[in-house]
Amino acid sequence: KNAPKISPRAARISPQEVVNQVFAYQSDAMRWVLAGDANAASQRLADGRTLVEAALAQYPENAQLLVSLGYIEKTQAQEAQLRGDHENYVAALEKAARCFANVLKRDPVDAGALNGMANVYLFYRDYDRAIKLGMLAAKSAPSYGSVFWDLAISLEGKLKEAGPKKSLVTQLKQ
Repeated sequence: KNAPKISPRAARISPQEVVNQVFAYQSDAMRWVLAGDANAASQRLADGRTLVEAALAQYPENAQLLVSLGYIEKTQAQEAQLRGDHENYVAALEKAARCFANVLKRDPVDAGALNGMANVYLFYRDYDRAIKLGMLAAKSAPSYGSVFWDLAISLEGKLKEAGPKKSLVTQLKQ
């Protein structure tokens, strides 16, 4: 019904190529968010969303595509936060959580989905859940660098909230 139109280019590329391109769009959008340019970030997210939704129309059960859409939505929440748009911030985080949860139902150790869901909890300042999922993601994919970055952010948040507990400091050092 409202499925995105699949361009001839998108119809010819593999799901992995879509994931790679969407990652580039999402990473670029993150740079714009960090630079404070919500408009540029929004355009990159729209480009990534169009591409991944078209691919999902062809491959609706592809976990990597769903995780990619989750990260687009997570970054959309950050873009909305930059604009001061709380309603869209919450809506985007909910969409991201649905994408990650959908993947985790089928594969509870998918590192991308675990890290994505940890990010969602991090945004809600639920550091305990973010840390738990981050640890699971790190165990599942020890070479996935983003997991450790996000886990460190979660641990730092917990340290600020709970004070310098020795166990948290030890985890952060590790």
